[in-house]
Amino acid sequence: MRNVDVTQANDSLGQSVRQLAGEPLVVTEDGVPIAALVPIDELDLESLALGSNPRFMAILEEARAQCRQGLGLTPEAVRRELGLL
Repeated sequence: MRNVDVTQANDSLGQSVRQLAGEPLVVTEDGVPIAALVPIDELDLESLALGSNPRFMAILEEARAQCRQGLGLTPEAVRRELGLL
């Protein structure tokens, strides 16, 4: 993964995209990531949309918290619920 500070991002968008070479380019400002250019062949648009959706991420974090408290389902219980056992 390459990083570039926004003040040094002088290339055009087209040049930056062509230079991705299979790895993300993270744009930073004062060392803090503010944007990323990601090669689309490495992920699907649905994953990108879900991963940047605050509502979905809140649901996911709530589920993780429940699992940490022992309130989640075991893989066997999930299979049973889906009728796979």
